[in-house]
Amino acid sequence: MRFRFLRSVLVLTVVVAGAMAYPTIAWATPEVVDSIVASAIIAIVNVTIGLVALEWAIDKANAPFMYVVFGGMGVRMGLILVALTVLLLNGYHALSLALSLMGFYVVYTIAEIVYVLRELDKRPSRRSSPRRSVDSLSPRTIAVNQYYRR
Repeated sequence: MRFRFLRSVLVLTVVVAGAMAYPTIAWATPEVVDSIVASAIIAIVNVTIGLVALEWAIDKANAPFMYVVFGGMGVRMGLILVALTVLLLNGYHALSLALSLMGFYVVYTIAEIVYVLRELDKRPSRRSSPRRSVDSLSPRTIAVNQYYRR
């Protein structure tokens, strides 16, 4: 398993936590701080599950890769919905929980997209339907193709 993406997630977490530390400590109430920390934990668990799914699927063919990416995204969104519902029913501050979760989700999703694009660029190119060479075509097929191209 490659850990480059996990490193970038950890760096992003430290950067975002550092950027949010002073405003959160200075102006937020304890219940808002609890909501922000809970949403950060949800987002980190979400991106870690996405990391495991991507690492499994990155070397697969296109169809299984897409199933894992989009199916995993649906499953992860469902898990976020369940976690969000549980936290809201337990009295967490709704606005700070929702807004901070959206912020973390956007940051980590951008990181995931960048990671996937970089990894897919490294993957060998595959054509979905390889074209036959002209040498393997019969003379009749070549003549018909040339006739219809006019």
